[in-house]
Amino acid sequence: MLKLSCRRYAKISRQQNLDDFSRTHDLAKPCIYCGYQDEVIKLPKTTDAEAKARTLSLFEQVQLPSPERMYDSYPHQLSGGQKQRVMIAMAMACKPQILVADEPTTALDVTVQKTILELMRDLQRSMGMSMLFITHDLGVIAKCRPRNCNNRKGK
Repeated sequence: MLKLSCRRYAKISRQQNLDDFSRTHDLAKPCIYCGYQDEVIKLPKTTDAEAKARTLSLFEQVQLPSPERMYDSYPHQLSGGQKQRVMIAMAMACKPQILVADEPTTALDVTVQKTILELMRDLQRSMGMSMLFITHDLGVIAKCRPRNCNNRKGK
């Protein structure tokens, strides 16, 4: 991935459903309920009821408390960890083969970081996808196995 041209990377990301998220405060559209975000319900040829059922199922998979309540909540009404789980659910809706997690635990306390990392690892195993973690946090790097690549000054 690191040696690909921008054009080739874009082509692969479209073909392989590559997904990326980094800042939960940018969670999609702030004036739209979490359950109605385009990225969550953008499922091919589904009815509104099917989309809602799928979204609630994704919210349950990412262990959001009270998925029905979260479905009808605005992003600003959620905690940082809950927003991160919604972001993960949005990424999982696309069934990616590769998930690029750019700073997935930034601004979360250590306890929430741990649960988010465990959740992502469990989802990775159950969905059989690859994950690329991008972070400056050495503690996060230590928990992301089996392989790590460290860059210093861009090398």
